[in-house]
Amino acid sequence: MPQQKREEPVEPDPEEQMEVSEDVLDLYADSLHINTGLYSSILYLGALRPGKKPLLKVRVKVSPQMLKAISLLTAKHIRDLEQQIGPVGLPNELVHSWGLEEEVK
Repeated sequence: MPQQKREEPVEPDPEEQMEVSEDVLDLYADSLHINTGLYSSILYLGALRPGKKPLLKVRVKVSPQMLKAISLLTAKHIRDLEQQIGPVGLPNELVHSWGLEEEVK
């Protein structure tokens, strides 16, 4: 009896689980800053530009609970991706500037 090929589980498409607004933003960001207060955090997403300050594209205000959910879910996605393709590296200067040396060992 031939072995059946095991396929990776496919995550549901978020756009199939949500109603999509006509004016949904679709952008690429390679710049991120986060400001956190007691009751909310703001994620600043932008685009890097050689020789200039990053260009802010969008501000997203979230609750502390949503910020933690984003953190946990993105960590899971990175773990899954690294199991498939290997380590995803970050420049040492960036890790140091964010004070994340302990998390990125």
